[in-house]
Amino acid sequence: MRALFAAALIALAAPTLAQDKPDGSWWSTPEVTRCCSEADAVFADRWQANPDGSITATVTGGGPRDHAWAPIGREYTIPADKVIAVPGNPTGRAILFVRPWNLEPLCFAYGPMI
Repeated sequence: MRALFAAALIALAAPTLAQDKPDGSWWSTPEVTRCCSEADAVFADRWQANPDGSITATVTGGGPRDHAWAPIGREYTIPADKVIAVPGNPTGRAILFVRPWNLEPLCFAYGPMI
């Protein structure tokens, strides 16, 4: 229940965090570029918000570039300060950003919920 409440709070606060961006420009917003890029993006359709604001997400696909290196099924916890709550994610799916060379989690962006 707490996770659902935390997710709802984030969703309600998101419109005040940034204006909605057209598809191409979302990738270049400061909130996205501060820790990630499209090259690091993999899909994470299974995720949950934790009481401390962090997100636990599971890689479910190779992302918009269909990365073969994506560790399907691997679970990561992303700290609250690395959760991107900027609306306009052009993929329509939640994204986990992971470094390809060492599989270090970088950040997380919500899908269509915001």
